[in-house]
Amino acid sequence: MAIERLEKALKLSFENKQISNLIRLGEALKYDGQPEEALKKFEQVIDACMSNTNSMFLDFAYQHKGKCLLELGQMDIALDYFQEAMKLRLAKGDQSLIDSSQKAINHVKQAIWNRS
Repeated sequence: MAIERLEKALKLSFENKQISNLIRLGEALKYDGQPEEALKKFEQVIDACMSNTNSMFLDFAYQHKGKCLLELGQMDIALDYFQEAMKLRLAKGDQSLIDSSQKAINHVKQAIWNRS
């Protein structure tokens, strides 16, 4: 049983590193002026988190994808992603992450209101 659990822990740690590096790559692509490629990386992270029981980084993927969409002017879709991140972050109970999502949500809502 110990070997089985350690093998699973090793697999999860490898997946977590891959997932966090995909998020970093997405951000690098975004800042390099390749937002469409960045969105693909964030979607890969979302898919990876949804396809296994390890959703530790799902809120980060939603938040980063939301920021990328916001920068592309897709405010309504960005808001959806920020709100999904917020749900997960509320469940995590990490106040700094909650504050970050709340700021993004407030910013997008204000931008949408100003657009109207």
